[in-house]
Amino acid sequence: RQAEGLMTRGLATGNQTHLATGLQVFYNLGTLSSVMDNMMEDMLKKLRSKWTDSLDIKRITDTSEAGVKNSRGTGAGPGKAALPVAGNNAAFRSSLWANMDVSLEAVHSLMSQLWLLQRLLTKKIDPVTHQPFITILKSPNIVLNSWVKICKIMKDCLFNAQAKSNFVKQTFEGEYPKLVKLYEELWAKLKYTSNQFILSSVHLEIENNTEVIDQVIFKDDMEEGLRESLAQFEHAYLARSLSRLFDPINLMFGAGAGGAAGLSVEEVTSLVTVVASELSIASVDARLLTSVTRNIGKAISLFCVKCEGCVDSEASQVIGQPTAAQLQNISIVNMMWVLSEKLGALCSDQEALLGAERIEIMDLASRDISKLMTTAVEPLLASVNDSIEAILLTMHKEDFSLSEGDSSTPAAACSLYMKELQSFLERIARDFFATFTCREFLFLHLHAMAEKTIQRFVMQGSLVRPLGSSGAMRLASDCAQLEFALSTLRGPSGQSAIGPTGLTALGTSYRLLRAFRALLFLSPEDMATFPGLGSTLAHSTCLHLLFSRRPAVLPSPAASLGWSLTRYTAWLEDHEDERERLLLIQGAIEAYVAAARARQDKSFVPQYPVLIDVLQRGLSMV
Repeated sequence: RQAEGLMTRGLATGNQTHLATGLQVFYNLGTLSSVMDNMMEDMLKKLRSKWTDSLDIKRITDTSEAGVKNSRGTGAGPGKAALPVAGNNAAFRSSLWANMDVSLEAVHSLMSQLWLLQRLLTKKIDPVTHQPFITILKSPNIVLNSWVKICKIMKDCLFNAQAKSNFVKQTFEGEYPKLVKLYEELWAKLKYTSNQFILSSVHLEIENNTEVIDQVIFKDDMEEGLRESLAQFEHAYLARSLSRLFDPINLMFGAGAGGAAGLSVEEVTSLVTVVASELSIASVDARLLTSVTRNIGKAISLFCVKCEGCVDSEASQVIGQPTAAQLQNISIVNMMWVLSEKLGALCSDQEALLGAERIEIMDLASRDISKLMTTAVEPLLASVNDSIEAILLTMHKEDFSLSEGDSSTPAAACSLYMKELQSFLERIARDFFATFTCREFLFLHLHAMAEKTIQRFVMQGSLVRPLGSSGAMRLASDCAQLEFALSTLRGPSGQSAIGPTGLTALGTSYRLLRAFRALLFLSPEDMATFPGLGSTLAHSTCLHLLFSRRPAVLPSPAASLGWSLTRYTAWLEDHEDERERLLLIQGAIEAYVAAARARQDKSFVPQYPVLIDVLQRGLSMV
């Protein structure tokens, strides 16, 4: 009994001398193994009792009521007013959290005693066998084996407490971040305390098997055991968190909310505020923060699904004023842009807190928003592109065959088709594009539209036939007018602090338009040696322009194939590979050569050598 008392006092006070003396006595008596088993069982039983009492609803209620009475200076007795139900007063909640602190401290205290025991049993050596005392135990790895049992005790006690009391359940579920913070603090204290007991791992020969006695608690699976006891509360909290994130989205698209047409910046801001709040609350724990970030990704996906359901993919007309469906599509795109921008700002502000992994989750969600925005504007943009293409095709209905001195009437400064294109783009910019508030997003798509318009204009302009010198001057004027027309979409060209603006920002496409305009004033021989040929301007475009200046005896590639001009331009649109285009043109030249020989012409057209030169150089470069 005296030795047992020494061990008990030694564990309670951390007195290693008393503890070592007690261990020595029981070792000499040959009962150390059974004594240690009983001691461990008793320690775990006391821990379970401590946790059970701390989470007992009746004890917590009594404690909270006593605290309220003491604070009021009143006691129980006849005629006293009834106290509020325990689940509704702050004293009950305060008592519950205070008890959790005490219970977790009991775990830390027990683990400290286990480390102390394990270290002493490892250091104490039998003078005869020279083996540590710990080798006689059935389970030498005291810390690891006990930790599993401690985690099970915590899990069982928490489960039983929440099963018996709905208030305990609601408290731990609703304030889970506070609970997990307490657990994280416990884990940090355990890691710190373990450093005080570190010894090199001891390899012990036990029945011909080597077992490693580990003195530390840095193992990931051990922390996982601690968190597993909170799994039920974590799942409930995450479900509530997801519900809180879903609520503002469901309100936006609710039956009485006006649908997508009724979306406002205030509603989107409210959603982002909830997102920021959830991130802030979950920041107490890295794993919880990751889970909440995934919930935010789900909420954004729901927002996208709701918006997608309101997008009308058939709203594509550009003949008149925007329809109600088109205005709704634009409103949805604007609100998605607001959400994307605010989420981006939130990620920038919280970058240090979120870290790379969670930022990536948020970025993936933002990319989903961008994809849906593109889907929503595609019908309108496709319709505008189709209209531009149809207008450009009408240039072939105009007469570009006049040469200088062919008419006393001066050529018009701007072709009719170009006037129509300018008028169309001005109206579209005013009636449709001006209603977009997401200017940066819209400019990206208008950039692509302007590039495509220039490419189509150059392609159609190179196919105009016949092309006289006056017609070439008018086509060059149309190039300048096209720049003016596109400036209604892209703004004026120039340079700014952030780089080129307007058509200048188009880069290659803008240089293509300028190169094509310059090519119109050159002779065939000069066209063949044009500096930008093969880089800025394709050889196939130069060849088409050479065909347009030749007499009818040299058929165009489209005429050689028996295709209409519409079919030929459609083929060029589908086959952007320069080699395919050049081979098709080569076939047209070979057909001309065969026809000339069949007619027994004395010579080919004067520009035939230039055509062959440009063709061969083009084929050698692709």
